[in-house]
Amino acid sequence: MEEGLSGNLEAFAIKTVLQMKKIDEIINKNFN
Repeated sequence: MEEGLSGNLEAFAIKTVLQMKKIDEIINKNFN
């Protein structure tokens, strides 16, 4: 259970970071 849970949290964190990077790229394109 613990390994699966930590794996899910890690995957969720990676997805969140990737989404934040995409948002930053969009903001930079719009303001530059």
